[in-house]
Amino acid sequence: MHKMKWMLPLVAVLLVSACVSVDSVHIPQAEPQAVEGDFRRFHCDNGYRVSVKYRSPEQISVSFNNGNDTFVVVANSTPAASGADYVNNLGNLRWHEKGDIAHFTYPASDWRSSRHLLETTCRAH
Repeated sequence: MHKMKWMLPLVAVLLVSACVSVDSVHIPQAEPQAVEGDFRRFHCDNGYRVSVKYRSPEQISVSFNNGNDTFVVVANSTPAASGADYVNNLGNLRWHEKGDIAHFTYPASDWRSSRHLLETTCRAH
C-alpha cells in the first residue's frame, strides 16, 4: 500500500504528459497499437533519441524524445534523389534516411507563429 501512495503522483504526471504536443506534432499514447514492420533507433546531434517504425514502404512512425517529452508522428514516403524521404501531412516534419545516417527536420516550439523548422543529423545505433 505504501508503494501505491508514492506511485499515484507519478502516474498522474505520466498521464498528463501524454497530452503534450509540439504545435501539431501530437502524442497518441492513449491506446498503444501493434504495427508490423522493422524498427530502428537513432541518436541525434541535438541530443534527441529517435525510434523509427517502418510500417510499410510508404509510411513510417517517427517517435522522438526531446529530453522532456516524447512525440509520435506518422510520415509518408515522398520521392528522394537518394535514400528514403518521409514527410508528415503538415509538411513540418521530414525524415531523410540513407544508410545509418538520417537528417531530421522538425518544428520549433514556436512553429505556429514563426513557421521555423529545426534540423539535426541522427545516427543509427
